[in-house]
Amino acid sequence: MNRTRERVVECLERLQIRGQSESVPELEYGDAFVYAQVEERFDLRRASWSLEDARTRYEWDEFPAIRYQPTGVDGTVFVFDRGIFVCADAPRERAADAIEATIDQLVGSFVEPQSVDISVIPLVDGDHGKWDESAFAAGQMDVDRAWCPDCDRVLRGTERYCPSCGIGLRTE
Repeated sequence: MNRTRERVVECLERLQIRGQSESVPELEYGDAFVYAQVEERFDLRRASWSLEDARTRYEWDEFPAIRYQPTGVDGTVFVFDRGIFVCADAPRERAADAIEATIDQLVGSFVEPQSVDISVIPLVDGDHGKWDESAFAAGQMDVDRAWCPDCDRVLRGTERYCPSCGIGLRTE
């Protein structure tokens, strides 16, 4: 595994997408890990039906995400079931465009793609010659995000009940 791919795996693990080191596809990864997150969970099988068939690959046994290459935009977007969109094989601006195009295709009627915060984590060594934890802080990666244990909706962390499924979250 090359160093940049190892860093992509580390970023996925930081997003709590664990145990994927062997299955992360071999791509020509660029200099940044660009990602966005929406607050809805996806049924990946159904979501893959909404995307252009020839540009979509979804094989759960190989990799637990949809691999999608939006038309007219460089970059491969990985769509994970927790609403995480990742592109790491294109320059930053093109990666953001690829993520926005994918969000538009999958949830465009529910989420305005331009309103989604896109975060960037450099995959290259910093000025000091090392790649370290500061890359995650600079990319604003939220590693302590709260999830509903029943339906996996993203939570703010202050709710007593899940707004989606109604399960009680705190026992205060």
